[in-house]
Amino acid sequence: MKLIIGGTCQGKTAYLTEQMGVSEFHIMNGEDIAESHSVLTGGTVAVNHLHLYIRSALQNGRTQDEIQTEILFWLETNPELILVTDEIGYGIVPMDPFEREYREVTGRICCVLAQKAETVIRVCCGLGSVIKG
Repeated sequence: MKLIIGGTCQGKTAYLTEQMGVSEFHIMNGEDIAESHSVLTGGTVAVNHLHLYIRSALQNGRTQDEIQTEILFWLETNPELILVTDEIGYGIVPMDPFEREYREVTGRICCVLAQKAETVIRVCCGLGSVIKG
């Protein structure tokens, strides 16, 4: 598994398609993923906007453990999967309790994913830096 991280609008999707050669037809958007495992079959190579999947799952009452277990299942069944997520933990801490929980859960899940990843790439200003692997 590969993990691509970086700030919003820093070129992660372009890096995925141009530098890693992933076709847009093989990328699932985290915002669009239904809460089932079957969405990742049939040629899915990457999940973009993983942080939006986590947000949606939290809004639907799922816990950090449930979300993390789901994502780890994806990796079990598709070990070559590339996950792309925004780094959302920088900046001002939100006043809204849900927003704080969302940031914390996303950060903790990304820490687990980074430990399990064979490669972690941070993209900033369209340039990818390998920080693991």
